[in-house]
Amino acid sequence: MSNALSHHNKKLRVPLPYDGLQFNGCKNPACSNFMVPPICEGHGNRVKDGYALTGSGRELAIRCKSCNTHTIVKSNKAIIEEYERQANYLRDNQTFCSNRECDNYRYSVEQHPKRYRSKGKGSSGNKRFTCKLCCKSITQRAKRCFQEGYVPLNCCYTVYNISD
Repeated sequence: MSNALSHHNKKLRVPLPYDGLQFNGCKNPACSNFMVPPICEGHGNRVKDGYALTGSGRELAIRCKSCNTHTIVKSNKAIIEEYERQANYLRDNQTFCSNRECDNYRYSVEQHPKRYRSKGKGSSGNKRFTCKLCCKSITQRAKRCFQEGYVPLNCCYTVYNISD
């Protein structure tokens, strides 16, 4: 059995790191165990890592043995995905490869056009591109409120209250 497959069959104390990040650990900045990651594999509280498991199922938590702080165990993958979903609007009006595993995921079409191939326009009139690395098709994002060249309709008129 391969190593990757054996991880799926073992019961984990806490989720494995995702993209090298582990968010489970003591959250008390005054503690010597602050953000020291727990050992993921092992059986319950027999693991000597400074943490004790408490609760079960959806209420699983770890208790720091140094400061007695309880922290709910979270999915590292879910935290990263939610962060990226919420931070997506910060990408301005730029278009990126949507394949998270692709090297072009962090390079925009606008700033690195040689990494993409133009593919005409989609049905909405937005430009379409193909990533040269993973061959994924992407559509250029539409401009949003208050970005250069876009004026929302409600900025063109004034609303008056006539009920007085």
